Amino acid sequence: MTPGRGLSAVAASLAAAALLTACSDSSDPADSSRSPGTSGLPDVGAEPDVPMLAVATDDLAITSDGTQLIADCRPGICRWDTGTGEVSVARGSHLALGEDGTVAGVRGDATVVLVDIDSGTTRAELEGLDSAGSSPAVAFSATGALLAAGNDAGRVVVWQVDTRDVLASFEVGDAVYGLAFDADERRLAVTGETGTSVHDSADGAPLSEVAGAAPGAAVAWSPDGAFLATSGSAGSASVWRTDDYEEVASLDTSGVERLAFSPDSRTLAVTTLADLDVTLWHPAALRPGRTARAPRADEVQRLSGLTSAPGAVVFSPDGETVYAVADPDGVRAWSTSTAEPTLTFDPPP
Repeated sequence: MTPGRGLSAVAASLAAAALLTACSDSSDPADSSRSPGTSGLPDVGAEPDVPMLAVATDDLAITSDGTQLIADCRPGICRWDTGTGEVSVARGSHLALGEDGTVAGVRGDATVVLVDIDSGTTRAELEGLDSAGSSPAVAFSATGALLAAGNDAGRVVVWQVDTRDVLASFEVGDAVYGLAFDADERRLAVTGETGTSVHDSADGAPLSEVAGAAPGAAVAWSPDGAFLATSGSAGSASVWRTDDYEEVASLDTSGVERLAFSPDSRTLAVTTLADLDVTLWHPAALRPGRTARAPRADEVQRLSGLTSAPGAVVFSPDGETVYAVADPDGVRAWSTSTAEPTLTFDPPP
């Protein structure tokens, strides 16, 4: 399996098909034998082709108001209340969450389908991706105005969601594993088998190759747009300055799984392929007043408490809490100031 690609990517191209089937199904959400760890496999009977997971680990989203966490789980799409830890389940599955409660998946015919997570209503069907492939990548921009999808043939398409128009369609040369828009929605980072490249969101024009970025799905922009984080050489996590895409910080790891920036752009949460802890990394190069003449050491905190390796990770909007998802643990939360665990968000039984 490709570094940074979780088990749930194995059959991600089926996610929208399962999502649509579920949204049109009024039966009990618990009455489902699909394998959620594969991002929405349809029912496969008593002996599925892939292991049944309590919660999928390659995607975790938090709503902009910080009140809900969202991830695929065994019954469907799990939504946890961040204040109480209580969970509710919507039928279906998803590959990306938009700002307005829209979830996205890729149907087998390569149509990107947008569905309202509450009502199950199909909001839009976006065409232009030539094939779904085995594990498509999908990402919304921060406001939900743009959506990008990429496939394992290297095709990337960007849509204007409200008009459903294709803004850009381009090739990157090999399989696409991860996509991320910057906060201004002007740049799109594409990471995959051949490393990472940055493109103009409006027309797909190449802006830069990130020399030294390694294959993988991990990619994140700092909210201030000044830095980009990816997998680096020899399994490291790397931070690149975005005015020239030079590497400014590197953290040795066992192989990066996912990355997330804090809201103040000063801290990275890092999960790896073989580590049970989440790492809070405070690169000196990202601190206010940073200068080449006044180097300071990076700071690292370890967040423990999981029983299996975590996948996706997110910060709360105020930056005071970091969340990570692991199977079978569910989602765990830690205080970013004390590095102590706070709440536990269990998957449904």
